[in-house]
Amino acid sequence: MRRERPNSAREVSLRPVAAADLDAFFAHQADPIACELAGFTSRDRASFDAHWRRLLGDPGERLAAVIAAVIADGELVGNIGAWGPADERLVGYWIAREHWHRGIATRALTAFLAREPVRPLFAHVVPSNAPSIRVLEKCGFVLDTRATNAEELTFRRDRPGADRGASPTA
Repeated sequence: MRRERPNSAREVSLRPVAAADLDAFFAHQADPIACELAGFTSRDRASFDAHWRRLLGDPGERLAAVIAAVIADGELVGNIGAWGPADERLVGYWIAREHWHRGIATRALTAFLAREPVRPLFAHVVPSNAPSIRVLEKCGFVLDTRATNAEELTFRRDRPGADRGASPTA
């Protein structure tokens, strides 16, 4: 049985992204501390909006992506998704910093993996992002030493059903 942290989210779920979510997503990706940990350069608003139009736009024009909003205890706290061709499909997630260390990323990724059938899935992480590395490992990803370098670690998950993470709604 999973041991609850005192500030753990009681319920984590995924839902389709709505246009109303984008202001929160913009604020999440503009957080300088979160960007530093993730090794990510935040986008200005115009670039951010163009990126999300590509993700959510007309099916004929959008990226081959599956994106979901992450909800914890009824509150929008981030997003998660997978994109790219089947043999190089990437997964990524962003949880607002004020919701870190509550088990949300692990539970969101566990729920997302149950929905996303494509394998293998890959994730790129900067070596200093130990919390994200731990999330990936809990969810059955392993370090892919063939694709890893000093600036970025690549994790790979080959088979469905290998989740070791917590129940997404427990």
